Amino acid sequence: MAEKLPSSFDLDEHEKEIESAYKEGGSKHVVDTMMSSLGKWQETPLNIGVTGRSGVGKSTFINTIRGLTAECPNAAPTGATETTRQVKSYPHPDNKKLVFWDLPGIGTTDFPRETYFKDERVQFDRYDMFLILTQGRFFENDVLLAETAKEKKKAFCLVRTKVDNDVDNERKAKKLQFKNDPNFTKKLLEKIRSEVAEGLSNIQNGNKSTEEFVFLIDCHDMTWTKYDFGKLIEMLIDGCKGLKRQAFILSLNILQPNVLEQKVTLLRDEIWKISAASALGAVVPVPGCSFAVDVALISEAALFYIKQLGITENKIALAAEMAGLDVNALAAKLGLQTVDTPWTAAGVSLYLAKYAGTKAGQYVVKLFIPGIGSLFAAGFSYKFTTASLNEILNAMESDAKKLHTFMLSHESSI
Repeated sequence: MAEKLPSSFDLDEHEKEIESAYKEGGSKHVVDTMMSSLGKWQETPLNIGVTGRSGVGKSTFINTIRGLTAECPNAAPTGATETTRQVKSYPHPDNKKLVFWDLPGIGTTDFPRETYFKDERVQFDRYDMFLILTQGRFFENDVLLAETAKEKKKAFCLVRTKVDNDVDNERKAKKLQFKNDPNFTKKLLEKIRSEVAEGLSNIQNGNKSTEEFVFLIDCHDMTWTKYDFGKLIEMLIDGCKGLKRQAFILSLNILQPNVLEQKVTLLRDEIWKISAASALGAVVPVPGCSFAVDVALISEAALFYIKQLGITENKIALAAEMAGLDVNALAAKLGLQTVDTPWTAAGVSLYLAKYAGTKAGQYVVKLFIPGIGSLFAAGFSYKFTTASLNEILNAMESDAKKLHTFMLSHESSI
């Protein structure tokens, strides 16, 4: 049996979990267990059913929520004449286990309401949640789907699409009112929401009022910031639990501030696992310190943060193009901190060497007592890696907020 981790490996609430894995198979088992745990969300299936009558924008919505346009490979085919005659699956490009299903509407010739919920082609019980889309009011069959989802304790949202068309048409028809009333659009949206919610009062979705689970959206809104798109995403996140929730959040690829914050929270909660794997699998001494870390693992984490937070080279280049600047000029203009750092193993080594000279790094070095043993050193390596990854994530979060705010302001002006 492997020895117990020494008291110097001070991990607070995570110590028992790491110590248990260490007792089972030593350092290698801890590393394997931590790395396996980090990727579990990618193995978690999440199925979202999207239904509604022909022409309400289901395909466009499925593309938009996956971060795709109609021209992208693997995009759902769109068009006013498109009719769903069979169930079609559309995996998320960044997570094949997250699947959006384009479902036929209830009550068609091929899918009558009497057999819809038992139809083997539909497989109603397969879905974790439902999005019921309509262009106008919700009809009896839409309500039936919502009520059935509720009975089976599945999350659901009622989504009113093409609101942008309604707003544009109303503005054109009532130009003077729009010009003289700064609350014109707000009042119009409230009126539409009230009209849509009318007749749905018998549906109960937890402790939410009817209007709280009716969402008005523009299916083409790639920023997810217009009308109720952001609120819809929050509702979908709330409808997921455990690893399904983590899988949904980490698969989303947008600029919305609330999603960014939730991503950062999840990434920060996983740092202790990376630190444990890095410390017990340590191979590269940190310049300026008396212990080693796994720089390849830290590099992998940093690159994952970049992708998750949307501060990739392509995204920054796109922002620079929007502003008519080169990348370096944009980075200077926005005060981006992480753009110039090469997050390779070599680049991480240089970054950690710089960080070792900070107050936190010096604190860890002072605590280290040579000659006690590798596990004693691992305790301090864990603390150093944790502090380093938190600092890296903080800097990247700051960059992401600056970049996303800049891009959203330019998107809204187009």
